[in-house]
Amino acid sequence: MNKQYTTVKVISLLLVLTFFQGCDWFTKKEVMQSYSVAEDSSLQEESDQVLFSLHGKPVITREQFQKHLQTIAQANPQVRSMIQVPQMQYNIFSGMMSQELLKEWAKEQGITEKKEYQHDFAMMTALIEYELAYKYLQEEINQSIKVTAADIKAYYDAHKDSTPDLIIHPGGVKALAVAFENQEEADAFTQKELLRNFQQVAQSAGYKVIDFGLVNRYSVGVDKAIKERLVAVKTVPSVMRIKTEDNKFLVCLVTAKEAAQYRLLQEVETAIEQNLKNEKMKLVFGQKMEALKVVYKAQEDSSYFDAQKTVIAQSEIDDVGNHNVTSRVL
Repeated sequence: MNKQYTTVKVISLLLVLTFFQGCDWFTKKEVMQSYSVAEDSSLQEESDQVLFSLHGKPVITREQFQKHLQTIAQANPQVRSMIQVPQMQYNIFSGMMSQELLKEWAKEQGITEKKEYQHDFAMMTALIEYELAYKYLQEEINQSIKVTAADIKAYYDAHKDSTPDLIIHPGGVKALAVAFENQEEADAFTQKELLRNFQQVAQSAGYKVIDFGLVNRYSVGVDKAIKERLVAVKTVPSVMRIKTEDNKFLVCLVTAKEAAQYRLLQEVETAIEQNLKNEKMKLVFGQKMEALKVVYKAQEDSSYFDAQKTVIAQSEIDDVGNHNVTSRVL
């Protein structure tokens, strides 16, 4: 890979981080103030170099730019060293200029005075207010949420067999089988000496032997009843008769059983802890919302939605009636 291509890729990555992380309103309070148009040039320090101006007024100063770089570094520690490169800094600065030019264009063209703009602005402002309120409530709730080592261990033990991310190899059982149309034939075959001579007995009687290979709870294309019985087997080798979902019968020989292999608890405890915190967050958040309804004397009128349910139910009844009338006519 040539050096020029690598440089372009790195710059592209940095620009993405700049626009989507450096301008993240919800990471730190200072981000919204990282840089802004100065309405009065007298507010700027005399020693503060103006890097970008519009109509003779300072828009981005050196101090504002440096603060913006600090914000990016705080939000994205992995790019801290990258933004020390002058070319990288200029790309960030170019992004800032584009934002200011776009805002000025919107003002100059009267876009900001349009009803559509005002509507969109109000909607986005409302969304920001909600996101910020949620952010701070989440921080408050997080302080009360505790996940212990015992909680993590209990979750690991309860979910390791059902969570693919915790499983290295699902294990399972190896089995051979012969299919029968009725229980009588299956019972007659089961009574034969099958543990040592399953294939020989089956072939001598003219039956086709089915090799299931390794069957576990994740196996695809295996009858549910067969899979459940095979996975639950305790003794190996063993012979069992299974009634399938299509009311046929299978006589199976379980030849081997492989234990499942799991990721070590130490490898996944951080992810489990975060998952448990998220679950507790949802629970506590719901409780908090109900508590706030009481504190703020909230009143809820659900009659509108009840009326809608009645209308839909009546519509369904009418549709059935119309269908019956049409059927009789036909």
